[in-house]
Amino acid sequence: YEMYYLFRGERNYFIKDSVYRVQPGDMMLIDSNAVHRTSELGAPSHERIVLHFAPSFFRSYSQEEQELLLAPFAGAYPLVRLNLHERMHVESLLASLLSELNECPPGYPIHIRNKTVELLLFTARHMLKRKVQPDDELSPVQRKVTEIVRHINLHFSDPLHMDALAKQY
Repeated sequence: YEMYYLFRGERNYFIKDSVYRVQPGDMMLIDSNAVHRTSELGAPSHERIVLHFAPSFFRSYSQEEQELLLAPFAGAYPLVRLNLHERMHVESLLASLLSELNECPPGYPIHIRNKTVELLLFTARHMLKRKVQPDDELSPVQRKVTEIVRHINLHFSDPLHMDALAKQY
């Protein structure tokens, strides 16, 4: 499982057959084994943090707790857009994690585990209370790429010819 948080810059985030426009303060939640990548959008520089979670990380929790902490990764809409207050909270948790990793004081693995679970719990609660998925603003080119990728995914076992794809899209 992967959590991607963008501090600065803008990115296009491609997951499976969809493209999302990621802005500062946005979080992307990627389920395990989901094909994904980012690309530039505008200025080439960006600042981000990526957290990876092995399935074993969640095993020390009850089944109910595991389902809650993993729910954001299984959602249909992986983009989490935070308001200023939420963004400050998440960035505070991330700063605390980075500080512990850099300094390694006694007990730092406990602190990292606790802050990580706090971040996952915050994200799960945020996803549960979110009612409507925001319409992501895609450029015409991004929409076209999404359509083509969806077509390829639906027809991956059929012979695909570039000429036929070009005529259809």
